Amino acid sequence: MAAARKLIKAKDGGEVVVHGRNGRIRGVDTYVLGGDSFDKICAVEGLRWSAEMKKMFREFDRENLSAEARRKRIIARYGKQPVSG
Repeated sequence: MAAARKLIKAKDGGEVVVHGRNGRIRGVDTYVLGGDSFDKICAVEGLRWSAEMKKMFREFDRENLSAEARRKRIIARYGKQPVSG
């Protein structure tokens, strides 16, 4: 299971479905788009990762953040801030 999780996180993202001995699903781990795929998309789109962005995504991986938690952090950091007043 650990090898499957590591492979999916590094490559294209996806799901690891864990089955019990009785065949019933015990758990599902979903991983967002992996670093390799994101690098390919950036290359096609002509985007470059800044050092700050690379650091942020390494932190996301280290913290094993869900897709939703990653989105919230990115929006909090780079999204438009409401205008007060």
